[in-house]
Amino acid sequence: RIRRLRRHGLAVLAAATLITGCANVPELDEGMEDWVRDADYPQLQPLDGLQTGIPLPAQQAADLEQQMVARRNRLQARARALNAPIVDDASEARMQAGVTEPGAPQSGTDQTDASQ
Repeated sequence: RIRRLRRHGLAVLAAATLITGCANVPELDEGMEDWVRDADYPQLQPLDGLQTGIPLPAQQAADLEQQMVARRNRLQARARALNAPIVDDASEARMQAGVTEPGAPQSGTDQTDASQ
């Protein structure tokens, strides 16, 4: 039974091959313009110089990781700076004490003494 399947499979493959050989395939240069057909064959270049500038995938991954770590560090430093107190402790104490206008009596002084 297996031999029959093999024979039939081979017969189908041979028939398919023969049928494709009868197909009408257009010529490749049929629609080509004259200047393309008459152009000189391009000069071949050695591959040695072309492949030296391409970094290996492992190197690309290492470079990318280094860039991402540096970016993370910059962003974390920026976040720390943004979360830092805006006003230092000494300035905060002065502000809590309040602001007095020039010529206004100081707190804790008697107003009657200032007018005499």
